[in-house]
Amino acid sequence: MHRHPLDPSITSTVCWYRQAPATAAEITSLRRALAGWLARIGVDDRCRQDVVAAVYEALANVVEHAYPGRDAGVHGGVVEVDATFVAHEQDLEITVADHGRWRAGMRASHTGSRGRRLELIAALTTHTRVSTAGTGTTVTMSWQADLPV
Repeated sequence: MHRHPLDPSITSTVCWYRQAPATAAEITSLRRALAGWLARIGVDDRCRQDVVAAVYEALANVVEHAYPGRDAGVHGGVVEVDATFVAHEQDLEITVADHGRWRAGMRASHTGSRGRRLELIAALTTHTRVSTAGTGTTVTMSWQADLPV
């Protein structure tokens, strides 16, 4: 992860957390807020675009798949975004979590180009992990810097 000169006050771990209704309008707001936080901690434009794109794809998956058959914003479906930046390791980890139900057997061929979101997320991150349970899905994305501190 390439960074601009980091704010000198950021010497350890910096966290950012948001929870919002799982709606298209709300995830657009989350995307803007995350981009602002990344800029404040010194993540350069190119990397910031990759991070925001990957997180937005995970958020879009929540809106589209986590709460099928109901309007998530009206019926309590939420999405959580939790980001942690460890300055001395230049490591950024972001999780996107929902409390919906995983639809087993869903393949890219059933959803057209939209089924490629996880592939895109994997291409934009250093590491990606998807965990599913009866209580929801969590996508954990990480980026490791290639510059010394």
